[in-house]
Amino acid sequence: MNRDVIARVIDAQELDARDDPRGEFIRVQCALRGRLGVGDFHELRAIEAELLMEHLTRWLGTAVAVRAYRGVFREGSLDDLGKVPVDLFVQHAEAIFAEHPVRRLNLQDVDSDSVEALRSLACMAQLTHLSIEGRSDGRPGDTILERLSTAPWLSSIESLRVAYSRFSATGVAALASSEALVMLRELGLRSCRLDDDSARALSGETSLGRCQVLHLTDNNLTDAGAEALAHNTGLRSLRVLSLGKNLIADAGVAALASSEALVTLRKLDLHGNNISDAGARSLAGSVALASLESVDLYGCYRFEPATLRALEEGF
Repeated sequence: MNRDVIARVIDAQELDARDDPRGEFIRVQCALRGRLGVGDFHELRAIEAELLMEHLTRWLGTAVAVRAYRGVFREGSLDDLGKVPVDLFVQHAEAIFAEHPVRRLNLQDVDSDSVEALRSLACMAQLTHLSIEGRSDGRPGDTILERLSTAPWLSSIESLRVAYSRFSATGVAALASSEALVMLRELGLRSCRLDDDSARALSGETSLGRCQVLHLTDNNLTDAGAEALAHNTGLRSLRVLSLGKNLIADAGVAALASSEALVTLRKLDLHGNNISDAGARSLAGSVALASLESVDLYGCYRFEPATLRALEEGF
């Protein structure tokens, strides 16, 4: 049992002494972190759900103002606010963070003005995981990334995911080169209409040397973008690369398969691309990607039986 759990169990005992049901809730959630039989697990889950149904609104406190009814409690504390409209969050952030040890947040309908408002919130330094979803109105959103890259609290973020906006290489370069990304381990730029120049921006002088997970799903990357990533020596710690639902074909896959820069890669997602049997064979026979354990090619062309066997044997 780690120190955090021990501290929470002590908190639970103090709450029990006051007949506060939050004590039982903490003990249940702490127990769910341990090794349990199937029966015990389901029993504790049922107790957890019953307690939340009865006390959720009261336990949310000021977080009710941002409609955080799908927030996630961990070890009895509100850890993840879930999806929250950014305008409401800006209004109530200081009060919520003063009351709860929130570390995870998903902000909706974000634009450059709301990012500017977020930059001034000192309480954001409490976060470790931040997801941002744009307004999907088709307008260029480079200012979002440019302002985000200079946020004083960015240095505490371990996971940053941005989706449903439109960025060019200018915005991507501003974020990737931010000196504040000292803790970043995961970066996602999903459904952001990224092109090959954006992939090259990720491949220049960046601050992504510690990044282990890179999600670039549902963009406009072609073989040239895949090749830029394949030659990106700045991604020296990368373990997971998601390139699903782009425009990558066999040449891009061949570049990835022969990459000497992605030698630490363990999982590669290429689902929904224009990959034929030749591209799949290059992955199956890859020597450079010796650490690769998993490849997702769902939704690509139908492969020959021999290629499928080689993929199954390799991954």
